[in-house]
Amino acid sequence: EGPAGGGFDVGAPAPGGGGGGCFKAGTFVAAAISADGRITYRSIETFRVGDEVLGVAFDAEGNPVLKAGRVLRPLRHEAKQYPFSRLIAADGTAIVGTDNHVIITSARNEGVRMEDLSRGRTIVTVVGTPQWDSVAEVASLADEVTAVFNIETTTDNYLVSQDGKGWVLVHNGGGK
Repeated sequence: EGPAGGGFDVGAPAPGGGGGGCFKAGTFVAAAISADGRITYRSIETFRVGDEVLGVAFDAEGNPVLKAGRVLRPLRHEAKQYPFSRLIAADGTAIVGTDNHVIITSARNEGVRMEDLSRGRTIVTVVGTPQWDSVAEVASLADEVTAVFNIETTTDNYLVSQDGKGWVLVHNGGGK
């Protein structure tokens, strides 16, 4: 749990919330590296202010390196109809998020909305270690009525997964 008074009421919209790029409840977010070197994770809707989160920094050569961070602000957007997309990386890693969630595409921590990604576009994935990868496919999915979640972090990015095995680096300010 985050510090006393941190976080938000899961049953209410986050302050300033209103429909940025997000993920459905149950989407995994990397939290830390365990003693045996594995990524530990939790569902996005469980994060609170101050919780550990795993993101990526870029070294002098632009290579992605795992970096521990903290949640600055968890966001919950009201249940309404959202358009979703599925991104599949060349290494097979797949995630599902709202069309407007930003996926990191450069070592400057800049990105592109999921709906605007094209085949071959550079992204960061983690299957064991962070690596530059590319988009194999982005497919639009049916709109869905659901609450969606995002987190703002000290790393300005975080890792999401559908299966807890393969991870995609996303920006924490989707839709910007």
